[in-house]
Amino acid sequence: MATGVGMSRLRFFIALFLLVLGAGQGTGAEPPGLSLVVSDANPVYANAAGTGILDALTRELFARLGRSARLTRLPSERALRLAAQGEADGDLFRIAGLEEKFPTLVMVPEPWLTMRFVAFTTRTDLAIASWQALSPWRVAFIRGWQVFERNLAKTPTLVRTDDALQLFELLKRQRVDVILYDDLQGEHFKRVLDLPQARIAGPPLAESPIFAYLHHNHAGLAPRMAEELRRMKEDGTWQRIMQADRSGTE
Repeated sequence: MATGVGMSRLRFFIALFLLVLGAGQGTGAEPPGLSLVVSDANPVYANAAGTGILDALTRELFARLGRSARLTRLPSERALRLAAQGEADGDLFRIAGLEEKFPTLVMVPEPWLTMRFVAFTTRTDLAIASWQALSPWRVAFIRGWQVFERNLAKTPTLVRTDDALQLFELLKRQRVDVILYDDLQGEHFKRVLDLPQARIAGPPLAESPIFAYLHHNHAGLAPRMAEELRRMKEDGTWQRIMQADRSGTE
């Protein structure tokens, strides 16, 4: 019959064995997948069919990292809030400097691409070459786009919409004089809404590199993402994805 000391030793060695066994099994386990968000205002970049530029870049990048990632499209403002609160692991499509306003977010220090923000109008008499030139006009943009929020604080007549379709419908119905968007997607929505008379009213008001942001719980992943994205640009993968035909994107 085992003594009390013997039983204690036996229990100790059993517990130690189970601990080592568990550690060994965990070594080969896949890291947990990431829940990422992106604005649904950007169908050329991310869409429900998964055919957007960012959809393809994200799949390639995370495959190289050996991580799985689920990308959810949400209204721009809500997507940013969820990432900042840690309810999502990151927001993949934002301009630089966001961490100043949202200190829980960490920027991946390599841009996906550069967006050109422009003014679209159906009027033939407008030439918009600066933020100040927008002041006399009725201006609309998508709620939550920080590049416009920052630069139009003193513009008296602003309309904010929930998505790009609402934005271009306002222009089509002449409810506003100017809408602000990026040039690539603007051309897409001109086709979708049959609005050929819409034109870009001047040079880009801003050109901004677009970055991914992670919640600070995943800060250690940011430099790895940046390094792999740089490799994609060096080996030609990035260029192939950017140049793919997306004329059927909805």
